[in-house]
Amino acid sequence: MRQVKKDCEEHIKRITELEELLSAQVSDKEKMIKVLKDQVQEYHVKLDSIKSSSSTPK
Repeated sequence: MRQVKKDCEEHIKRITELEELLSAQVSDKEKMIKVLKDQVQEYHVKLDSIKSSSSTPK
C-alpha cells in the first residue's frame, strides 16, 4: 500500500511540473491548466481513498 501512495505522490508531482511548463508555453493555457488541475484533483481523490483504505487497524 505504501508503494501505491508513493506512486500517486510521484504522479501529482509530475503533473504539477507539467502544469507549470504548459502555463508558460500554451497559447490556450487557461483551458489546458483547467484540464491539468482536474487531473491533479482526481489524483488527490484517489490518494485520499488509498489513505483511508490503508488506515485500517492491523
